[in-house]
Amino acid sequence: GHTGAAGGFQVFAALEGHVRGVTGLQFAGKFLWSAAVDRCLRVWQVSSDTGAAQCVHTITAANLGHAEAVAALEAWAWQDTAYMISADLAGSVSVWEAGNGNHVYTEKFPQPVLALAVTSDIAGAPLLALALGDGAVELRELPTFTLKATLSAQFSAGHRETVRALTAGPSNTLYSGSADGMLMVWQIVGQIVGIGGSG
Repeated sequence: GHTGAAGGFQVFAALEGHVRGVTGLQFAGKFLWSAAVDRCLRVWQVSSDTGAAQCVHTITAANLGHAEAVAALEAWAWQDTAYMISADLAGSVSVWEAGNGNHVYTEKFPQPVLALAVTSDIAGAPLLALALGDGAVELRELPTFTLKATLSAQFSAGHRETVRALTAGPSNTLYSGSADGMLMVWQIVGQIVGIGGSG
């Protein structure tokens, strides 16, 4: 390995705890959340002065956490509260209070959820985009998880391969990337009419 400063950077600290690959990192205030293939979520309290971090919560299946590898992690702020949303390969999507690790809600899906992104409709209402194992991207209302739209090649336009990356962009856009190398840009241009219940 390389030691010392390189190009103005140096390793400040190593945060140990996960025993399998880390799949997601998200900040919420002074807390860093990490997700991993080891099925754990870890919450690290980060010093604003030094950047040093200490694990203050470990979330596993034993305390309402995930029973399969965690594939995605997304921060969401709503009504002055910071939340973290996590998704796993068993199709569980969980919402947590970001500051204390408390479990809020879990929604189950019939297939793996591989990526998450929080965006909004044209009225500013929050939407959660979920990439499902079959290549579909679902848009669900937050906090209810009511299905608002499905972006899929099966119905109109969409990915034919597994979507592995999602991110929200400017002007109500959503970017998705799939296993076949395709990137798609979606824009919410009108009112989304609900097309079904949750689940």
